[in-house]
Amino acid sequence: MKASQVFVVGGFRTTLLASPEIVTGEFSKYRAIACANALEPDLLATLLRLCREGQFESNEVAHLGHREVESPQCAGRALTHVLKRADLMEWIERATGCGPLETLDGRVVRARANNHDQLLWHDDLDDPRRRLAITINLSEHGYEGGLFELREKRTERLLAAHHHLAPGTALIFDVARDIEHRVLPVTSGGPRCVYTGWFFKRAE
Repeated sequence: MKASQVFVVGGFRTTLLASPEIVTGEFSKYRAIACANALEPDLLATLLRLCREGQFESNEVAHLGHREVESPQCAGRALTHVLKRADLMEWIERATGCGPLETLDGRVVRARANNHDQLLWHDDLDDPRRRLAITINLSEHGYEGGLFELREKRTERLLAAHHHLAPGTALIFDVARDIEHRVLPVTSGGPRCVYTGWFFKRAE
């Protein structure tokens, strides 16, 4: 799955660089869209600093795995705020055909190369309002492992695999009953630090 630069989110505005219809075919095929350079450089630098200086606490997710979560959410809160803009939400609605979106919530999480931090297959629907998910790379240092995979539940056919190679890359992916995803352990380098959030469907 090839990453394209289709929008740039800054501290004060979002710049839409391409028609959402350019990636609808990709989303239909892979149930995901990879977005290169999705954050404006000054905003990215601020978020990386907040992650570097921030506090993280251990977080064990029952039956799924372990990671560390930023606490309090400083970088996470700032990024959630700018990703909620109406123009970006509308662009994502059109690009994915997912229907009306109401809001977004998310946080920054971190995985270390410790043979422990990972997330097993799951669908994110412990909250049924979730319609799409987004991850954005906030890792200052490169890492091996930490691969994201998305597959069909029934057939176990792999739909997409994504490695966040550069800070500021984003992945938007479907949240539905027929698919599930996981994050493999980081094997070296890192840590893998990402914003992970969910777009919620509008209440009917």
